[in-house]
Amino acid sequence: IADYLQAVNFVPKNAVLLTNLASAYQANDQFQLTRDTYQKAIDTGASDCPKEVLYLLGALDENFNKGSQAR
Repeated sequence: IADYLQAVNFVPKNAVLLTNLASAYQANDQFQLTRDTYQKAIDTGASDCPKEVLYLLGALDENFNKGSQAR
């Protein structure tokens, strides 16, 4: 996680880095940080944002009874 955070500090609008950071958070059961970071990846508007990020964000919302927030 520390390495991803350092990389994101240098390139904050990189959707792929943000997605990888979110995955690292998820692997460590840090689900709010996971959700926030997936949202940042989407908000970059970058064409390189992995397509599955929207699905993963919706799945997190659904799993935490926030289905009405899911896109």
